[in-house]
Amino acid sequence: MEKLKIGFLSLTGCEGCEFVILQLYEKLLKISKRIEIVSFRLISSKKYQGQFDVFFIDGSITTKDEEKFVKEMRNRSKILVAIGSCATDGGVNIIRNIMNDPNSIKSVYKSEFLEEVNKETKPLDSIVKIDYKLPGCPINIEELEYFIKNIIVKKKPKERIINYTVCNDCISKGIECVTKKGIFCAGPLTKGGCGAICPSFGVPCFGCRGPSINLKKNNLKELIKQRVENGGIVFAQG
Repeated sequence: MEKLKIGFLSLTGCEGCEFVILQLYEKLLKISKRIEIVSFRLISSKKYQGQFDVFFIDGSITTKDEEKFVKEMRNRSKILVAIGSCATDGGVNIIRNIMNDPNSIKSVYKSEFLEEVNKETKPLDSIVKIDYKLPGCPINIEELEYFIKNIIVKKKPKERIINYTVCNDCISKGIECVTKKGIFCAGPLTKGGCGAICPSFGVPCFGCRGPSINLKKNNLKELIKQRVENGGIVFAQG
């Protein structure tokens, strides 16, 4: 049986999603008869020049070279997957697009790289067609495992339709609401399914999984108001 050729690479980002992949590596070894990881710079410096069955990219597009690379990988991959908030939505990096400080880029990049830096940071699907997106900062390891197992058996992974917010994750795990400390939390606005990792450590949700599918702009203030009035607990609303 021919193995699926799989690759991973990070663009502009912290590479946190790639370290999540490393956490899954033992399980990947157990199914190594079905897959072959031919490109993953965190575990090997070997260069693979062929076609990929599945290629995963995390990080946002910030430079001209990254833009060219993403287009190349679209042509070389049967399935192209964006993993993590930077790749799916632009992530933290996209804040640069709304900053008014023209010197912000100079404070990050050396002068010889400035010409290579794009005026705006972009998510992957602004440049090429993306077949699947796995959100989060970093990605959820269970979602990644589910995706890979389905790809191996040539079964189209079903997108997890999550119609609840991070608040519901907090409630189900009995986590005390961080808004009781007077902290703003994006939990009422954010798609759940992460297990409320941040609030479980007393850290407010910052919306890395994207907006809840039930979120409406006109009920944003009402959601926050109810959250405070109910001692920090509010269920997802449509």
